[in-house]
Amino acid sequence: MRKSKRIISLLTALCLTLGLCPASAAEGRTVSVGTARELIALSKSCTLDTWSQGLTVELTADIDLGNAAFRPIPIFCGVFEGNGHRISGLRVTGKGSDQGLFRYLKEEAVVRNLELEGEILPEGTKSGLGLLCGRNEGTVTGVTVSGTVSGEEDVGGLVGVNEATGVLRQCENQAQITGVTHIGGIAGRNEGTIEACINRGAIDPDANDDAQDTGGIAGRSSGTITGSVNHGEIGYPHTGYNVGGIAGRQNGSVVGCENYGSIWGRKDVGGIVGQFEPYTVLTYGEDPMQRLDDELSRLSGLMTRLTDQISGYSGDAVDDLKAVSGAMDAIRETAHTAGTDGREDAQAAGEAIYDSAQIINGALGTLLDHTETFAAAADRDLTELGDAMDALRDCLDKGFTAMDSAAYEARLTLDAQVRDMEVQAGRISAAIEEIGAYFDALDGVVRAAGSLLNGGTLEALEDAVEELKRHDVERALTSIGTSLREISGDVTALRENLGDALDDFGDAADDTWEEADAALDRVSGAADGLQSACKGFSDAAIGELRTVNSAVDAIEDMLRQWLGALSGKGGNAADQIDEQLQLIGDRVDRLTDGAASANRDLHDTTGDILSQLDSVRSAITDLGSTPEKTVDDVSDSVEQEGEQGRVISCANHGEVTGDANVGGVAGILATELGLDPEEDLDIQNDKLLSDTTAYIKATVRDCRNAGAVTAKNDCAGGIIGRGEVGAVLDCRNTGDVETASGGQCGGVAGLSRTVIRRSYALCSLTGNDKVGGVAGEGHDIRECYTMVSVTGGGERFGAVAGMADGEVERNYFVRESLAGIDGVDYAGKAEPMDYEDFAAVPGMPEEFLGFRITFLVDGAAIKTLAVPYGGDLDPESIPEVPRREGVYGAWEDFSQENITRSRTVEAVYSDWITTISTGEEQPVLLLEGAFAPGARLEAEDWTPGAGKLLEGYRLAAGYTFSVEDRGQAEPQGGYTVRVRVPDAKGEVCVAVWQDGALRLAEARQEGSYLSFPMEREGSFAVLTRPGVPSPWLFAASAAVLAALLVLLRHKKKDRSKAAV
Repeated sequence: MRKSKRIISLLTALCLTLGLCPASAAEGRTVSVGTARELIALSKSCTLDTWSQGLTVELTADIDLGNAAFRPIPIFCGVFEGNGHRISGLRVTGKGSDQGLFRYLKEEAVVRNLELEGEILPEGTKSGLGLLCGRNEGTVTGVTVSGTVSGEEDVGGLVGVNEATGVLRQCENQAQITGVTHIGGIAGRNEGTIEACINRGAIDPDANDDAQDTGGIAGRSSGTITGSVNHGEIGYPHTGYNVGGIAGRQNGSVVGCENYGSIWGRKDVGGIVGQFEPYTVLTYGEDPMQRLDDELSRLSGLMTRLTDQISGYSGDAVDDLKAVSGAMDAIRETAHTAGTDGREDAQAAGEAIYDSAQIINGALGTLLDHTETFAAAADRDLTELGDAMDALRDCLDKGFTAMDSAAYEARLTLDAQVRDMEVQAGRISAAIEEIGAYFDALDGVVRAAGSLLNGGTLEALEDAVEELKRHDVERALTSIGTSLREISGDVTALRENLGDALDDFGDAADDTWEEADAALDRVSGAADGLQSACKGFSDAAIGELRTVNSAVDAIEDMLRQWLGALSGKGGNAADQIDEQLQLIGDRVDRLTDGAASANRDLHDTTGDILSQLDSVRSAITDLGSTPEKTVDDVSDSVEQEGEQGRVISCANHGEVTGDANVGGVAGILATELGLDPEEDLDIQNDKLLSDTTAYIKATVRDCRNAGAVTAKNDCAGGIIGRGEVGAVLDCRNTGDVETASGGQCGGVAGLSRTVIRRSYALCSLTGNDKVGGVAGEGHDIRECYTMVSVTGGGERFGAVAGMADGEVERNYFVRESLAGIDGVDYAGKAEPMDYEDFAAVPGMPEEFLGFRITFLVDGAAIKTLAVPYGGDLDPESIPEVPRREGVYGAWEDFSQENITRSRTVEAVYSDWITTISTGEEQPVLLLEGAFAPGARLEAEDWTPGAGKLLEGYRLAAGYTFSVEDRGQAEPQGGYTVRVRVPDAKGEVCVAVWQDGALRLAEARQEGSYLSFPMEREGSFAVLTRPGVPSPWLFAASAAVLAALLVLLRHKKKDRSKAAV
């Protein structure tokens, strides 16, 4: 029986497998999958890349893979129809890359209408990760994923890599994604098309100093992203490079996308794109080698024609032609050898320079961190050293002035030692400046090397290397150490000399000694601090500095070797070719002379040969010329549909925060070039074989930003933080912009060396230096309009720009407190306008035409009020803050008059104040209830009208009270009133004025106060009842009587003991 069951089970599994497996059966068939077992079987069948071609898989039920031994489907080419079902419990943890539910979706694959939940947490290389698939070449529609994905490179919520043929449409990510390079909510890296997708997951939400290319939709995109939205929080404060709400880094096309999430990063941080690299198209001129070959071919043809024409000539002519033919072969061989050697030398030199530059780049990150730490410590200690020496000199001036002339010689000695310490301090400052100059020069070397990509020259690189050689960090550190030792010796000597000098003046010098000794201690402390900082910097950085210096030496040596080889080989080749050309010329002259009596055709041919020789000489000369690279930025041209290098019609609504290069739309428009450790240098200009033109495009057009933009350091802009290439066209910003401790803050761009046209800014700007309505520092600014306010403590502020060069034309701003550019208005360039004229400009955006105050509770608007420019807000129109149990709500403080900007007003909730008083040292009246901060209790004396007192009572005191600024309506339950009891005889009670009469209240004694309830604000009277002892008096009398009884009892016991 047991054996039969096993056979049946095997047959069942075999039938299921056969139903899925045969390649011939897959074509045109549909397979239903509704269990984990069936999905596992499908995975096992899809190991052959052609097995699933033409296959349709229908998911018929939700599947839980939580306890199943499922392995990712290796490769899929068919249609996977999810039918709205959910696959949950997917878990991938083994070593490997390109992992997900599917590993590879091929170009003909289709996956649609599926929900997927799981964890992709592999070990090993762990790149190319996504919950749906590792690499997609097919079409994915209507897929929603949730869970967790974590890896190294190309990590996405849906797919790791979306290849050039891949299409991701109407998909959503709800998973948390973490990685190092190319991390995105939908795709880690996108080279294809992403349409109408949504990310709601957090992307790289933890600190990761190595993170780069992080985006809400794609980490790195060279493809197209359209109509997609991010709601997730992206990045982490102060860490990560190239962080964007839609794409971390892109040179493709981003159209019609929006971001609502908060974006965080360190550098190159944008609401839509972190780094926008220009899309580049290269066109090549004529290859010098090809030109020489063509010219030689033409010359050879002419020689063949000449040979035919003079075939009947004498043997001397034949010899001449053979000599010319031999010379031609020699020229070709020489030219070929020179060209080959030149290419090999150029390639070798380029690779060596590239390697050395990479070494420098790798060391710079650590060096800059060490230098920042050392500079901060040195600045602090030098300041303390200077202050201490000032204190010492003041002490000596004061102390020796009070003494007689006998102290003069001692004073001279001490002054000399103090001056020497000041000299040493100056040398230390100079050495620190030398260290800074070294890094500036090193920056020049790296930039000169990198600029070769954009038309830079070898001469500039040589000059930069020479400038770097003029600075020596090790010599500067040695100088600091020497000066610190000198200061230490001066302190010791000065302390001894001062002691000797003051001994002769007795008690009168004690104060001078104490002050001088304290100042010397400060000098020693500051010197020790400098010594420690210097040693720490030296120990930490010396290895990296030597690495950098070795790499710079390698660049210098390679340039010297390459240029020497180029000059030597080029000269030798030219000499050899010139000899052969001279031989050809001589022989042709002989032929010409011999053929003078021949026909005109022969004469014409020889003339053509001589002319062609000049063309060959010119082509040979061009072989020694360095190919030129021209960069043509076409970003402000009219773009074509589907063209790359665009960020078009996008909007950011979220906060964008970073350390540098932070923009509401794009953090930076530039190629991947700079001193940052994560940036790469691309030194390729020296490898060009012909003149090359690079057409680049990085266009930001018709984009909007409403989110706050904040940079810790420099370069923050409402649209772009920094622009080195590209163009910003027809954009508008209404989000406030701030550079917290830096400068280059702008309503459109923080720093722009490119084109800004027809753009608008309506915002507040905060920064130190170079703060402007369009650009903090700009180049080409035209037809822009601004309404901005500026806060800052530095210089170069302007309603159009803090500073600007290039073409600045037809820019206008509302006449308020700022001038146009750096405090000056320029006619035709940066002109003020009254608001009425400004608002009448055709095409002015709606945000500039009407202003709104929007009241928010937990981020949701509950009321919006329209206010004209310069108008006041009607207090009666302000909505009441919604009540919440146990807390008090109020609107944040804001100006209700002369409103010139739209703004939001947030509801602020805080704990109620439970007791307020009339404010005296011992208040007359206290009120218990629930009150807003700032509420005041107002009370004044009150007397009931004639005949209103209760019969048999007298008025001891009367008050009427009210609560001012209590905020929201008083809570239910009324108040508890506590009134200080006046001195009075008889019974004391309280009566509350209600409905035109006094009514006794239930009061209780609390120390010197009577406590009683009142339902609302009003009046009450403190009454006494003559002849009726106060309850308090009864209580006191009872206490005294009890004490007397106890005392009498004790005395009686004492007498009884005495009688016994």
